[in-house]
Amino acid sequence: MSAATRTSASVSRGQLDLPGASPESKDALRRLLKEDYDTHHCFFNTLGFHNHLNHHLFAAYDLGAPPKLLQAIYDKEARHQRPIDLGKPDISPKPGQVNQNNWTQWLGDQNAYHGYLAFFTEQLDAHGLQATLHQYIFSSAANDSGVNMLTRLVGGFFHPFIELGYGVEFGENQVVAQGMAQAAVSKPAPPALFTPGWPNDRHAITPASSKPPSLLSLLHEIYEHKDLGPPMPYNPDATVGQRIALILDDKKKIAALNAITSKWSLGAKDVDLAPLVQECNTLGALLLAATSRRGYRTRLDFFLMHTLTSSLFLPAILHALPQDDHDLKGAILESWWRIVALCVIARGRPRIDPGLLMEATAAPRPPSSPGAGNLSEDAVGFKDPEGAGGALGVNPWLDITADVLHAPDSHTVKTIRALMYGARHYSDLPTSAFVRPGEESFHQGAGKLDGTLFVRAAGLVMNTMGWVTHGQKAGSWDGSALGYDDAWKDERPSPDVLKVNLVFSFVVLP
Repeated sequence: MSAATRTSASVSRGQLDLPGASPESKDALRRLLKEDYDTHHCFFNTLGFHNHLNHHLFAAYDLGAPPKLLQAIYDKEARHQRPIDLGKPDISPKPGQVNQNNWTQWLGDQNAYHGYLAFFTEQLDAHGLQATLHQYIFSSAANDSGVNMLTRLVGGFFHPFIELGYGVEFGENQVVAQGMAQAAVSKPAPPALFTPGWPNDRHAITPASSKPPSLLSLLHEIYEHKDLGPPMPYNPDATVGQRIALILDDKKKIAALNAITSKWSLGAKDVDLAPLVQECNTLGALLLAATSRRGYRTRLDFFLMHTLTSSLFLPAILHALPQDDHDLKGAILESWWRIVALCVIARGRPRIDPGLLMEATAAPRPPSSPGAGNLSEDAVGFKDPEGAGGALGVNPWLDITADVLHAPDSHTVKTIRALMYGARHYSDLPTSAFVRPGEESFHQGAGKLDGTLFVRAAGLVMNTMGWVTHGQKAGSWDGSALGYDDAWKDERPSPDVLKVNLVFSFVVLP
């Protein structure tokens, strides 16, 4: 069996690793991953819609999905995929034709995906994860002269980064290769967001700091800066790519955005990365779940959701890199943050309201719950002792996990997994772990934040996207650019998933 088609002998455990895995489910996962690797392109149409099939499989497996569910997920999503070879043999490299001397020749060309996939698989097999990532993602040669592999990795709203992240998390080099190949055939993130020589010379303007400002304080600066208002007037039919293009054409906006994002300048040897990762995960959760408005139904922005789901892979990727390479790890975090900041502007600069999020229940429940009508008198601590009928003694994550495994949209499963990661690591932390002294007034209700924010956000996700095993229809993500006041007039309905995904395809624009 060739390197291009070989699958690994085992699958590493995921970051949550909930009980439920079995020899049969592991075998099913390996088989389905190999089939996706061998037969499917990274984009399922010419507009750049991303193949999420293995994302869905990994996320469900980590939450304990049985083999029949994994197969059902595969069967549903495989119907929409394109074949790995797009039928242009005269202009596209075949497996074996991409090599160390010519690998930059087809960057940005979707038709070169199969050739890149075979090449990066061979490099990973021969040289291992760290050396291959260094040579083809992080080195000067991989980023100079328009190669821009790191900004390609975080471009397309993080999709190549997420793909690579799954491979790193689960120890699957074939999936790492898929992420690298997807980055190679993607357009880079807008160069205007990054200083010359990124990532290697990025500290020429702003030296690395061991005590960077908080992301919540920098988000506050973005909200308050007079030059960073969203592109106007509001056009409900504008694509995210069109809004980004307007931002990039405004020199004042780009200058202000770079001035603020550059303050989060990392890489100093004495910087502690763990709190920075927590900030990223928290910021993603707030941008997703705390950007609705009081008096309106909950809306969950499709693009802001990706800031959360991508943050989940920061710890796995950072852990996989050389322990003493602080500058490289700083480059990854800084690249992530710059794309997030651009996303905030492109979505209309929606304000987070942590207080509104903290008013959501910390004990979310499905519309119908176990015990209704047939609760044994022997059940301990199930009912609310005050007689309100609530099930306050129940762990809400159990119902959430059991239901979300059957959600039809992979993004719903991935979002809950990212929130569950936050809850697993930070749920018992007080306000002081999320908001620095003196910054409580930067965002409405920020002084109320604590580690329950993740389960509260998960409840909002489930209520919005639907408890599908409890009789509710699947909901949809919001694509209205909810930071604009006009997006909330007349309680405009969210675009359905198909429309949001169509809008999303244009994010590949530079």
